[in-house]
Amino acid sequence: MDYHHSQKAANPGDVVKHALVAEVLSRLAVPDAPFVYAETHAGSALHLLAPGGEWEEGLGVVDPCPEPGTWERLVLGGRLLPGVEREGWRPYPGSALLAWSVLRERGARPHLVLSELNASVCADLQAGFQELGVDAAAILPGDGYRTLRTLLDENPPPGLVLLDPPAFEAVAVEDALERCRVAGVPAVAWLPVVAEPHVVPPEVAGLERWAADTGRPSLSASWPRPGRTDRCTRGCVLVGSDVPALAWKAGVNVVRRLNVPSTWTVTASL
Repeated sequence: MDYHHSQKAANPGDVVKHALVAEVLSRLAVPDAPFVYAETHAGSALHLLAPGGEWEEGLGVVDPCPEPGTWERLVLGGRLLPGVEREGWRPYPGSALLAWSVLRERGARPHLVLSELNASVCADLQAGFQELGVDAAAILPGDGYRTLRTLLDENPPPGLVLLDPPAFEAVAVEDALERCRVAGVPAVAWLPVVAEPHVVPPEVAGLERWAADTGRPSLSASWPRPGRTDRCTRGCVLVGSDVPALAWKAGVNVVRRLNVPSTWTVTASL
């Protein structure tokens, strides 16, 4: 596996995204039942965090919480997967490996359907799951939005879809969430907020308005970037579709309980 491209892994956006998604999954999973989990932009299975990476502003500033959620219990508590260790490195799961671990912990029978546009990342993803002994994963090279159209017609359909594009693709994400709604498939979209200090980009405000207008729950998080006055990632937005209200609320509550610096802010609609 190529672990050395993981500079952004475990950054504040990953912490927020993974805390919410893990909690939602833990509420959707049914013991002894099959569960199809799908991602449109999967990335690598496992990251090994090196000094100087963005994880130092994310995972590196999270302290243990008195009431840990599913993500915190698995990742910070060292219960992700037996044997996930690399000498001299700190391992951190990609979203798909985290989902697998959550579903296995809940006693479900997970099957992962993972799309990835980058061919080298696809190969890394395949090799990563093979090395970790995860054999129920379908790796699909190509456009995840296009794959989603076919996936939603399959039987059984996904139990949860994660839309996790590397850039703020509001129109594409809105279209994908609407297709999931029509199919009756729960979905969560995560989008990074890239901006100058104290600026809310119009596409971010537009997505949040769209979520409110269509009755979809959302969560916005922001964190300071000390010393950075340029345009950079300063927050993220998550939007749900057809996620049961109690599961979404549980995810939001876990994010709010995270023991992170007081300068991080979280706002949510339920």
